[in-house]
Amino acid sequence: MKKSSFLLFFLLFSLCVFGFKSTEMRLLMQSAPVFSFFSDGSYVYVSADGKSIVRKDAKTDVETLVFSIEGRSQLSSIGGFILSPDQATMLVYEKTERSSSVEPLNYFLVDRQRNKLEPLSEYGKQQIPLYSPNGKMIAFVRNGDVYIKRLEFGTELRVTENGLINTLSNGLPDKLYQQGFGINSSIVWSPDSKMIAFVQYDETDVPLFTHTETTTTYPQLFQQRYSKPGFPITKARLFVYTIQFRKHLEMKLPDEGDNYITAVAWSSNPELMAINVLNREQNERKTIFYNPLSGVARMANQENASPAFSPLAARFLQFLPDNSFTLLSEKTGYTQLYHYANNGILIRQLTNGKMAITDVYGYDTIGKQFFYQSFTKGLLNKGIFAVNLQGKIRTLFDEEGVHTAYFSPQFSHFVHQYSNVNTPPYYTLYDVKMKKLGRVFDNAAMADKMMKRVFPTKELLPMGWMVKPSDFDERKVYPVVVVLQETLNQWDISYAQDIANQGYVVCSFSPTMYRYAGNEQEHLAVWHSYLETLFQYPFTNKNSIALMGVGAYAHTAIELLQKDTTVKVAIALNPITDYAHYLSVLSEGWMGLPQKNFMAYQQAELSSLANYRGKLLLMHNVDNTDVHIQHTWLLVDALIKANQQFDMQLYPSIYYDNVTQTLYLHSFERIISFLNKNM
Repeated sequence: MKKSSFLLFFLLFSLCVFGFKSTEMRLLMQSAPVFSFFSDGSYVYVSADGKSIVRKDAKTDVETLVFSIEGRSQLSSIGGFILSPDQATMLVYEKTERSSSVEPLNYFLVDRQRNKLEPLSEYGKQQIPLYSPNGKMIAFVRNGDVYIKRLEFGTELRVTENGLINTLSNGLPDKLYQQGFGINSSIVWSPDSKMIAFVQYDETDVPLFTHTETTTTYPQLFQQRYSKPGFPITKARLFVYTIQFRKHLEMKLPDEGDNYITAVAWSSNPELMAINVLNREQNERKTIFYNPLSGVARMANQENASPAFSPLAARFLQFLPDNSFTLLSEKTGYTQLYHYANNGILIRQLTNGKMAITDVYGYDTIGKQFFYQSFTKGLLNKGIFAVNLQGKIRTLFDEEGVHTAYFSPQFSHFVHQYSNVNTPPYYTLYDVKMKKLGRVFDNAAMADKMMKRVFPTKELLPMGWMVKPSDFDERKVYPVVVVLQETLNQWDISYAQDIANQGYVVCSFSPTMYRYAGNEQEHLAVWHSYLETLFQYPFTNKNSIALMGVGAYAHTAIELLQKDTTVKVAIALNPITDYAHYLSVLSEGWMGLPQKNFMAYQQAELSSLANYRGKLLLMHNVDNTDVHIQHTWLLVDALIKANQQFDMQLYPSIYYDNVTQTLYLHSFERIISFLNKNM
């Protein structure tokens, strides 16, 4: 689900209110570092005060100033930066409240040699800027159109002229692609910097969903494009633009039906590029090669998946220097890496086993190896591994917890990030031979407090974690609050400690997303297995179980309240109550097309399961643009018709993007009072 769908959930329970344990913990935590690498592997980062960018030499550990905003009125604080391939220039931008990578921003170009700072463009904010391989141009999007800034001449070239906000965008994926596949940009440069490829996203036929803005004297209407299952989706088209001739050429898809273009990649040969295309049901993927000069296409690979390709497998496509290519596949039941010859013949399955790949960091051309992240030691932990072209796998990190890596462009160095449920994140610099070069960032103050058990700790369960009250007495029996969410063995400051200190045992349950078609009994079996594990602890009250969830997990919470008598209370935040009214790319990826799988949608419709024995609290933001308030209204209507009582808490639009301390306190008190009354 999109971040915004979880926004209210996390912010509701972040509880930055004085007196809560989470507040004390947050005050000790440092912000995550903002960093990049020079080509020699030197670590480059934004200073803690946001006033400068500093280089830390990988060999000598000596720090030198790269850029400072002292005496420059254009910036008050550096939010981040993008280095050019040759490091001659870089883009910097202002620190903002939001962290979206597609947010329109005023980027500034820094000429390092001349120590000059100037706007990337004088004509409006820019999105998703991307340097050309030679570092002499920057492509970006403004108001749905692609532009190219030519740094040598200081000129701006308009590549497209048909962009229209909320209708058509070039290079910048729409909501459907961002949420469904995690794709934030589709602009790709040719290796010789003479062409760019981009996907055009046309939402003209996508229906409009109307919202009411309620904060003004006279409420206003605003609309968003929102494709529901079975309705028209975004039409994607691929174009290549030749800069010298200012010429567009469309790369035609072999199938004119509903498709998703989920990957665009250029080989080391300027005359060879490729895309991944999914059918609407997301269970068929085609990898198509193109000559970008002529538009001639050929099929390189075609594969089917059941029930659907994961977003990672959909968007991953990488060429090697010899123009062979790699894809991810789940044909074995686990996401693994496969190497294909240029003619599409499989060379080798590079990775194997029963632990799925969760990210691919890239290919090291010198060491001839891929670096990737995958689950390890169960589904709560992630490690970092390398595999060469012969399929030999090397473990870099697999200690229990979550490991993440950030590699330099040449894969000579990387920063290793690590945390677990009781260890705050720390970052360490390594070279590719695994020589430790030093800690570059940590949370020493917080780590010390956790070692001394100043704050409540989490205990790992087979499918989640557990937090006990700070005054826990093993002789007592406690009501249990189970949070339904994707759970990992990683650091997180949240609501758990605060709710636990109100006299509850708080646990997380991490069910994998499933298709409702044919999997209902299996899902309930997994839940009952979890309860059996939970009830082995003598201090858990078997007759006092509450569930909490957001979005899809709110749906699960309500469903279990209706079907499982052990569940006494359900708290549903921004609940999806009918998948026929949710975003098409997500609902159809889980459940297929409604025209082909109508019964699955009907069975998952919560309004058809209105009767339940426990207590229900619905919480929704009325202007949520991801899970619309319509979902709650549909369920409320069914509950009223069934004469079923329930509790409900609504929040106006003023709290959707501007969450305040007042909301933290209000929502927390609402939830605790509901639990205390009904548990």
